Amino acid sequence: MTKALNVYNECIASMHLTCQIINEYDVRLWHIVEEYVPPSKVDLDSRDYAFEIDSTSQNIPFECDVSIRSDSIIHKIDDKVYAIQVQSTFRFLKEVHDYFTINSSSDIFESQLQEICASYTAPAIVLGAVDNALKLSHKAHLKDFKLAGYHESFVRQIAQDRSAEFKALLPWLNHFSNKLNKVGQQTQFIHLVSQLQIILPQINCIHQYNFDDYKLLLTMAGDFSPLLNHLQKRTQTVFAN
Repeated sequence: MTKALNVYNECIASMHLTCQIINEYDVRLWHIVEEYVPPSKVDLDSRDYAFEIDSTSQNIPFECDVSIRSDSIIHKIDDKVYAIQVQSTFRFLKEVHDYFTINSSSDIFESQLQEICASYTAPAIVLGAVDNALKLSHKAHLKDFKLAGYHESFVRQIAQDRSAEFKALLPWLNHFSNKLNKVGQQTQFIHLVSQLQIILPQINCIHQYNFDDYKLLLTMAGDFSPLLNHLQKRTQTVFAN
């Protein structure tokens, strides 16, 4: 069960990161202490900061509410990079959210799970002086991502029942976030996002295609066209029947 849940968590984490990159989320931590506090080499106290979603683009629907984990410390891991514990409640594109939470009804709410809540350690980069603001970087991997609180119990059975499916899906999701994370040109970024706008609504079909079989094609293509072509062929076949 633990191994299956870990794979599920990794899928959610990769999808979460992909959505942040696609929508160019700009999440900042604002320093809220009134008196001036000089930058320090020691760990920062998260109680002196507040979260704010500064700006986003809605290339693919993704609702997100972020907060600092209670009593978390902002650890300095480099000259301009800190790591903080974050808690996020989020909702993916409808087809994606339904795919991950299908049959996740509970006796408590008597309805399908509406949101997924997760906690993780995320890197933050300094915007100027430490006492001014920090910005969560979506150009880095999420660390220690896991479903939080009572939500975890709702998906344990899903993770177990569909473990093979999620295990097959994970390499594709990792490929999406890695590809987007490395792209430098805006035109290429827009091109990749436009492809994912077509691919993600069909997320329930992606696991059917062996990632290793198309890994070389994906590398050669430079985008997601091999998977996109297969999904479009499948759609045409369904309509033909």
